[in-house]
Amino acid sequence: MNTEQLRRLREALEPLATTEIPLDVRPPKGTRFGSPLVLSRVHWVRPEMVVEVTYLTWTDDNLLRHVVFDGVREDKPARDVIRPIPHPEKVPARQERAAAPRSRRMTRT
Repeated sequence: MNTEQLRRLREALEPLATTEIPLDVRPPKGTRFGSPLVLSRVHWVRPEMVVEVTYLTWTDDNLLRHVVFDGVREDKPARDVIRPIPHPEKVPARQERAAAPRSRRMTRT
């Protein structure tokens, strides 16, 4: 992404900002990188924007690996995006809604 694209994305996300965690299931306190996740430093937004990403694979704990932002999808409302579950036995039932893949591409809110 170039600087102009980052500026436009930030401007689009600012109105969606919220102080509440907009997730049914809180994120883990640890990260795959060894450092703790400090929730007070996270900038939360309401899940109303749909973006498309390319990713390498799903991890065993249902996280995406090597994610690359491809762009905003304005042709699809966020409420219509449903996440496929790669490892259904490991995902809580309330976490089903989030995104949909397309040949190793995923639309994500």
